Amino acid sequence: MLRDSKNKVLEFKNDLNKIAELGWKEFRTRDYVLGKLGGDFVWSDKTALVYKIGEGVPIFFRAELDALNTVSGPKHICGHSSHLSALMATYLYLKENPIQGYSIYFVFQPSEESYPSGAEFISKNFPEIRKCQAGFAFHTMPKYKAGELADPTFAFADYFEIKIKGKATHIKYKNENKVDALLVGAELLQSINKKRNKDFIINAGSFSGGDVPNKIAGEAKLSGDVRGFDPKYSKIGKDFLKKICADIQKKYPGINVSLYHNPSCPSFKNDIKISYGLKRVLGVKKDFKSFGTEDFSHYPVRKGFLLIGTGRKEELHSDNFFVPDAVTLKIFDNWLKISQNLDLIVG
Repeated sequence: MLRDSKNKVLEFKNDLNKIAELGWKEFRTRDYVLGKLGGDFVWSDKTALVYKIGEGVPIFFRAELDALNTVSGPKHICGHSSHLSALMATYLYLKENPIQGYSIYFVFQPSEESYPSGAEFISKNFPEIRKCQAGFAFHTMPKYKAGELADPTFAFADYFEIKIKGKATHIKYKNENKVDALLVGAELLQSINKKRNKDFIINAGSFSGGDVPNKIAGEAKLSGDVRGFDPKYSKIGKDFLKKICADIQKKYPGINVSLYHNPSCPSFKNDIKISYGLKRVLGVKKDFKSFGTEDFSHYPVRKGFLLIGTGRKEELHSDNFFVPDAVTLKIFDNWLKISQNLDLIVG
């Protein structure tokens, strides 16, 4: 049975790599999961799909459906075909070998890599997920040894957008027109991107404005992120943006400056007790901290999310990134170990 399950893991992975699709467009991928796992799912909306095994303490396991775009089209350069194939095989195995005392939801999530977040969508639209006592997931990680596990901490991400509106005029009126939206935007860009703080990051990664080369620009726009580990820096970042916008509005009375600020992804840290249980059961030895984000943070439950090394140097999301089969099988093995030790891990 176990050997058959491992053969299925690799079969599923190879098939999924051939039908890779972008976020919220994973229709063939969803249909593939349905074809292999059957139609007795408990919930589906858009491309999201949830199955359930057993009765008892509710928990969930998650894998992602989506891929990323490359020069040759959508491709699983994010490791999701490995996450997905391992969880599909875990579902089939546990369906035949159920864990007593637990309701295990198998969450096949769309749009982990794109906006809006599939995790946020499921959390808002599938009420049972909010009743779960814990949620678990894996994500592949380059540079760590193959199969090596790490306990991660990720930053929150707030998206911001600043719009500058003035009056567009022909270039011949440059000496009379004191309000250039591009010049104002450039001042704001410098104020934002020169700011350094060890506790949080604020950066505008996009700056645009104007429409033709022979005009003084009447509009400009900046957009970027505020990131940090402590939620208090969300307010600090927003307050900083509000102040520089207000200051420049006073400096250039002929313009209008508006700020849009959206807390788009919460910070992430595993539940302390679950983390301890995972370290005992799976031998997790490393910690990892990054100003990167993880959309698993949207699930409003105690979490156990681990990174698993690929043993290779290719960067995640690079066109040549891939996950060795041995690592994909290791994810499957880890799912079974978690399932068989839920009393110790969940508590």
